[in-house]
Amino acid sequence: FPFAREVISHAVQEGGFPPLMLDPIDFHALYVQRAAQGGEALAGEPSELGQA
Repeated sequence: FPFAREVISHAVQEGGFPPLMLDPIDFHALYVQRAAQGGEALAGEPSELGQA
């Protein structure tokens, strides 16, 4: 999702704010970490992450 970082950074700069540096997010590492913590939420149960 590097394009999302670019869009956000560009919007911030165009708004007259100082440059915003966003660190990359490794979604695969987050998934593996979550799976290692039990994996119940990966089996289809709703989790607290990503709930609107």
